[in-house]
Amino acid sequence: MQKFPINLLFFLYWVFMLLCSQILFPHIETTRDIQIGLGYNVWFYSWSNDPNCVDKPVLGYYNSDNLGVLRSHIYWFDDLGIDFVMIPWQGVNNNPYVNQNTHLFFEVLKSCSKHVRACICIEKTGAETNETELYNYISDEFVAQYPNNYYYHKGKPLIIFFSVDSTIFNASDPLKKDSRFTTVTMGISEQDDWLYQNINYPEKGFPPNYGGESPRCGHIPVIPRYDDTHITNPPRPSQYCCDPQLTWLFDAEWKKALDAVKNNEVDVITISWWNEYAERTNIEPHYDYTALNKDPFFLYNKTKTYIQIAKQI
Repeated sequence: MQKFPINLLFFLYWVFMLLCSQILFPHIETTRDIQIGLGYNVWFYSWSNDPNCVDKPVLGYYNSDNLGVLRSHIYWFDDLGIDFVMIPWQGVNNNPYVNQNTHLFFEVLKSCSKHVRACICIEKTGAETNETELYNYISDEFVAQYPNNYYYHKGKPLIIFFSVDSTIFNASDPLKKDSRFTTVTMGISEQDDWLYQNINYPEKGFPPNYGGESPRCGHIPVIPRYDDTHITNPPRPSQYCCDPQLTWLFDAEWKKALDAVKNNEVDVITISWWNEYAERTNIEPHYDYTALNKDPFFLYNKTKTYIQIAKQI
């Protein structure tokens, strides 16, 4: 009776184990892969006359519960090479519309993409909310319900606390962590794990609230522009604008991010933001109010190119 060569048996064994790991544990990273995250707002509703938004999406002024819009956005995320989206979430009762749309996004994501995943980015949640309630709700309603669609970081579901706005966390009040999750804080202070804004440009006055250098904790952010000078409802006490014509900032941010990848300093790059139209950090295809390049896919295509470069380093 002829026997299988021992080397062939070992080869078949490892192929079998690799296939099993991908089927049973699709969220586990098996190789070093630069992860690309993207901020995504789900609070839009009847905003065509909003004076705080001067740019117009290619899809029109959509509602965040529009299934067709959600499918289009997820298709674009796949096309860009996005690994995960960060959804600003404001608790169960503090903003029911955002909570509803967060659930809806996960449902559409489940049916539309096998690659893109999502995680919760906690913002204002109401003074009555505590960490235990938040952790239990996210675990039950998002992680357990969508085990193949929730994003894992360092082997656990990721929760981001946006410390700038969070009503349950600030730099002087240490965050109560939960062993079920990987938790990081994102903001503009030296105490935050992930920085929201990247490089300091003192000669250009950006950002005015400099929170220290990045990368940090294996993460670096990129931002295409910042401009809240048109916000009037309500007006902000301090407003500033950086690169309204989209001529240099995004390239400078990506250059530093790519250098950090080459130097093995980062595993995660986050992009701020897909559809933050009030602060004009939006890279969603749109008709831009002040950009020199009027192609509505200008930032989208630039983002896709940079992601491809990052993935190939």
